[in-house]
Amino acid sequence: MRHFMNKKLILMSLACFLAFIVITTNSTLSSQANQCVRSLHIEESTCSLSYNDFISSGYTIIIFYEDWCNPCNRMAPIFEDLASQMPHITFLKVNRTMYRHLFDFYNLKTVPAILFFKNGALIKKQLNSVNRKKMRRLIYSAFGI
Repeated sequence: MRHFMNKKLILMSLACFLAFIVITTNSTLSSQANQCVRSLHIEESTCSLSYNDFISSGYTIIIFYEDWCNPCNRMAPIFEDLASQMPHITFLKVNRTMYRHLFDFYNLKTVPAILFFKNGALIKKQLNSVNRKKMRRLIYSAFGI
């Protein structure tokens, strides 16, 4: 597992209801996520995290991706680097194939697709890949920071 300063990149399994990579600094959330990772091969009931736990408070950015998607692969290091620089924001990477119902719920049509949430409310969508400078501008304009 790759570690950032005060951040952890955590791979959640289906046993934890969601298969996304979480980059977070929230110590309570991080502790729960770590518990889920430790119980990868245990019953689903051992993990209490849900999708709403990740987006319900504060700032959250979600990127829907596919492993085969070249623009997604180009965005991954940008996304992870910005996550390490912005500890007050929770960054999630969600695999579209595994969570097609979430992808469809937000009426998305392409990957990468980036969603910006503030206290659980969707406030902005970016439906194509962007460079580092544009991603930073999107974050600042979405969250006013």
